[in-house]
Amino acid sequence: MALLSAAACGDAQPATGRAATCTACHGSDGNPAPPTGLRGETSTTQPAVGAHRLHLSDTAIRQAIPCGECHVVPQTVESPGHLRGPLLTFGALAAARGSSPSFDPAAVRCSGVYCHGANASIHGGTATEPVWTYASPPDFSLPPPETCTGCHGWPPPPPHPQLTTCAGCHGRTVKPDGTIDVAGGKHVNGTVDFGGTGGGTLTCDTCHGFPPATGAHLAHFGWTAGASQGVYGDTRILADYVPLGAPPASFYAFGCGNCHPLDPAKHMDGDVEVELSNASAPAGSLKARNPATAAYAGGSCAGVYCHSSGQDADAASKTPVYATTPAWTSGQGVTCTSCHDAPPRYPTGGPGSPTANTHVGLAFDSYVYGHFLGQPGPWHPGGSKHGGDAWKAPQDASAITCQTCHYATVDPANTGPSGFYYLDTSGNYAFPGQAEDVGCLRCHKAGDPVAPTNSGKVLPLHHVNGRRDVVFDPRTVLPAIAWLPPSPFTPSRPTWVTAAAPGVLPPSGDGILEPATVPPGGPFTAPTLSQYLSSAAYDPPTKTCSNVACHLAQTSVQWGGAPLDDSATCKACHGL
Repeated sequence: MALLSAAACGDAQPATGRAATCTACHGSDGNPAPPTGLRGETSTTQPAVGAHRLHLSDTAIRQAIPCGECHVVPQTVESPGHLRGPLLTFGALAAARGSSPSFDPAAVRCSGVYCHGANASIHGGTATEPVWTYASPPDFSLPPPETCTGCHGWPPPPPHPQLTTCAGCHGRTVKPDGTIDVAGGKHVNGTVDFGGTGGGTLTCDTCHGFPPATGAHLAHFGWTAGASQGVYGDTRILADYVPLGAPPASFYAFGCGNCHPLDPAKHMDGDVEVELSNASAPAGSLKARNPATAAYAGGSCAGVYCHSSGQDADAASKTPVYATTPAWTSGQGVTCTSCHDAPPRYPTGGPGSPTANTHVGLAFDSYVYGHFLGQPGPWHPGGSKHGGDAWKAPQDASAITCQTCHYATVDPANTGPSGFYYLDTSGNYAFPGQAEDVGCLRCHKAGDPVAPTNSGKVLPLHHVNGRRDVVFDPRTVLPAIAWLPPSPFTPSRPTWVTAAAPGVLPPSGDGILEPATVPPGGPFTAPTLSQYLSSAAYDPPTKTCSNVACHLAQTSVQWGGAPLDDSATCKACHGL
């Protein structure tokens, strides 16, 4: 007859062949938990039996605790460590939130176990080191002052609010009648589940403003009517709140978790903390985009995505530029250039590259190129017809502004006298060694009320949202504007350039395209090319624009290219 060696479990027990189930050695009635113990123990006053069955059963305050929270559960009798391994190996729940569980065999007592409130974040418990054995089972039907206080106070001591209506803040854990929602599984689960949409009838503004009316809170979260949607550690932004009732208005709404801790244990602990970086931040959240060095010191934030050039995805290229924010209590506002250049002017890494940039740049011939002024572009021979020196009336073109490609981000109401085209003349288009100054301030003057500088305005719904949103101007009709060129050059659509009709191409003629070639967004209103951009599209993964009327015959182009020292640049647009 074989013997099962059970040095870790007690004396070896005889068995016929190999034990097929756990209950061949311990447990009874199909339950592997004692009683019976390895030596035949049956009483809960004996350590071999103790509170095994109590842990493995649902009670009025928690769901059953699995064997694996205190023991390594073997796959088979012969599994390594089963017969000769340690008797106790505590699991993730017992050790949750930094707890250090242990068992004293001499005193037959547990200590440091999260499940019993022995944790630095749990306060007020009177029985956090329970004895394993008992003569009578605990009565969980007793009132909260006698039941809850074994693990934590009822309520926990300050700074916890001195309220005993627990469901108000912990509605996913406690029912309105004060009993535990055992089926919900949120009690003794290793986390602190707190109110708002996380459960409970009390909202964030029960204890403090939503947000507090101090410092720059309101500048960062303007949806003051949304307290019922607030949750602790919330990393949502305005776009996430709009489906919940937030108006897509002129305010930002950055959830508190973007700047404060995500760990619920740090809520109501008497210490107001600013946490700008956390490796456990939800993927794609603004907090996850902050580098580990992001910090709040001296009343200002530094190294945060929200106040940067927006190039966090280009970190490998070491291109992000982080701004030091105004002091939290200064009341100082910010402009476009407080965080990034206007327009962005970092060197391009080439078409479609992580650092692709064609906002503005310096070409091989020392002339500036980019998406500004107007058609045919600042680098084109003769330059742009909007603000270009070489062109005289009635030659003109519509302005290429931030609104042209970022219509959903910039505020369409921020216009000049036309009431139609976006206006902010503060852009920096100058480069050392440039052959010609092509900036807006050649014509517009700083401080001019008609063409102000530093007057950029955005729509927060699509700004500081973790994306580079490209939305082309969808308008198809151009209203009457006083400064439009006279007939027959008067344009009829938002994107236009005079004297650009199709015809015989140079050198024989002065057309810009062959007569049969009509770019998307046409048609022509000879002798002015009048177009719109509503059919244009942008593919973020490849950084490719398609069907952009301004590019004429070039129906597809990758962002990040620069003029070349050959005829390819001309051929792309003119279809030569």
